[in-house]
Amino acid sequence: MNVLKKIASAVAAVAVLAGISVPVGAADSTLKLLTEEVDSEFGSLPVDGLLCVLNENEFIDEFVSIPQSALKKWRSGGNLDMTDVEVGGKVNWDNLLGTNDNSLLLNVDSDGNIEKYYAIDYNGKDKIDIVRSSSEWMNYMNGWVVSNSSSGNLFSLKCENPETGKTYTEKIPFDGTYAWNFYMSGKYIAGTVYTTKTYPDPALDGKYNKYDIVVKGMKSNGKFETLYTDSVNFFDPTRGENFFQISTMTAPYGWVNHVFLEDSAEWVTIITDSKYYVEKVYGKNAVATLVDNYGETVGYQLIKLTEKGSELKGDLYKDMYTLDGKLYCVKTFDDKLGFINTNGKLLATFDDVSEFDGKYAPVVKNGKAYLVDKAMKCVSEKISATYVNTLGEGLYYVENGSKKYLMTYASDSATTTTPATTKPSTNGKDISRLEFYKLANEEYTGGKICPDPSIYDGNYLLEEKTDYTLSYKNNTALGTGTVIVKGCGKYSGTKTLKFNIVLKKPAFSAKKNGNSKAALSWKKVTGAAGYEIYYAAGNGSFKKLASVSSSTFSKSVSRLDIKNNSYKFRIRAFATASNGKKVYSSWSKTVKIG
Repeated sequence: MNVLKKIASAVAAVAVLAGISVPVGAADSTLKLLTEEVDSEFGSLPVDGLLCVLNENEFIDEFVSIPQSALKKWRSGGNLDMTDVEVGGKVNWDNLLGTNDNSLLLNVDSDGNIEKYYAIDYNGKDKIDIVRSSSEWMNYMNGWVVSNSSSGNLFSLKCENPETGKTYTEKIPFDGTYAWNFYMSGKYIAGTVYTTKTYPDPALDGKYNKYDIVVKGMKSNGKFETLYTDSVNFFDPTRGENFFQISTMTAPYGWVNHVFLEDSAEWVTIITDSKYYVEKVYGKNAVATLVDNYGETVGYQLIKLTEKGSELKGDLYKDMYTLDGKLYCVKTFDDKLGFINTNGKLLATFDDVSEFDGKYAPVVKNGKAYLVDKAMKCVSEKISATYVNTLGEGLYYVENGSKKYLMTYASDSATTTTPATTKPSTNGKDISRLEFYKLANEEYTGGKICPDPSIYDGNYLLEEKTDYTLSYKNNTALGTGTVIVKGCGKYSGTKTLKFNIVLKKPAFSAKKNGNSKAALSWKKVTGAAGYEIYYAAGNGSFKKLASVSSSTFSKSVSRLDIKNNSYKFRIRAFATASNGKKVYSSWSKTVKIG
């Protein structure tokens, strides 16, 4: 893949990938942003470096790996190398989802109901193995497959370790009213909650039932231990990423959450005036959901877990999520996005935000994406964007309209800068002396292309028609276009900017057809005169395979030895620019088979 190179600001030149702009002459105190255009949306999985490529319906199409070593190479000026991750074993790719658990994949139907479970092992580099699949409930944690086992009226908890061959099955002595199994982390590998007795509550004149309930946990040696017992009028068990909770109501008392923290194997009791369910636990902090009497979500709030119980912190929000458990992304009820700290204090709001993973988080403000530190200070250059998502430490997914990118930063040694919030005082300031974001490459469409440059006076972003006007030349054909910026209002003078109109990178796929053939296909690129196809065998260098016309969108390759060798394929479009020279698109993604 082509990659944005780190260039010293002293030479006043910045290399730019198609679609995202980076400032010329930016101060040395800001991080340089690097971007790589991609064909599809990327999502993260809770495994370092393992990413999923999503289709238009946001289901998984494929897996790729970008480990920290590859990210470090990209950030130091090399190319971004993504490794295709092979899935070993049979899997249905229709409506495939990942989970918060790094050891499980799911197939769902059109209504979101789970149809199949896949227990997986990832080797940390280039392969996912399907350990087990089932249409019945199953989970896979720390090498243990946890499932239900039933025969007639008997209900059991079953734990299997495929690597060691150990299997433990525990019959659940419930009274026929309720039994539910779940997987666990930490000291226990699985758990169950069940009723031992259901009867009319005499304290309520027999109008309501009372339930004697038991919670048990199974250790890795097969030992089954009682964790909790109670007699209640209502109970609702749920499990989160590293905790189990059972919410109860018992007359004359109100709503109580009993939360079992799996890492420390301790219980915390949460008593509130309203019905809260714990969603996530991060040390002594928890994200909780407030529900109404009909079970509908009202909002989310931060709860601090203490030795005496719990304490609600800050305000109620429309949404709340975090990765590090220290700074939380929130959505206010007037749809502003921002961050709160562990005391519930709202620190700042933006147009879009994503989580902190490490020192920085991506945000969007006024159509520009940039990184902020934990003091909410801008620490990077700004690029045009409408959406951001954290994929891992130092790796982000960015959208700018229909264009999609992966993003990182070239160095994390720079000091931070604080954006100005007020417009600087000017008196006919020459606009040509201000800081301009270099215009990105624009994809050829056949119509007029009118990019809007970002112009900064300090940290103030100038506004079109208020501070400047735009006109264009040569902005239709492949080649070099021109933007003329003319100051107005409190700005004077003109500035001429150049931008490239380029062919779009082809969307490309390759699949094996038996052990000797490969089927290649790609989507039409507007303005292309044809396509060049390259291949490489094993670890060899790429060689030209064929050049095809603009009306050809597939090719079959034969006489391959896929059984004993691997092959890589890639493609690029070509055309003739307005100056008569032959021009090429960026290379498509490289697809490996065999």
